[in-house]
Amino acid sequence: MKTSINFKPWADRVVVERIDHKGQEEGIHIPDTAMDRPLRARVKAFGEDVKDLNLEDVVVHEKFAGTELIIDSKPYLIMRKQDIFGTTELKDEGV
Repeated sequence: MKTSINFKPWADRVVVERIDHKGQEEGIHIPDTAMDRPLRARVKAFGEDVKDLNLEDVVVHEKFAGTELIIDSKPYLIMRKQDIFGTTELKDEGV
């Protein structure tokens, strides 16, 4: 299990930090017309059953995936690995 936060997920769970989809982070901008598309988040921790992710990977997940939780006063999502579609590079793709 790997973590960059004060939380250790079990099994196939992944903790992610949302990338602000209402504005910009590191050059990415998702307009309001794209809000129903899958969302991006940065991996902060994952359980021992997750083999193909790294900390700080940017992943694409379904809009309603995961459960919100607060760790050290910051909002995160915890979800199963199967709720993640894949990884992507964080850059302006003209979405």
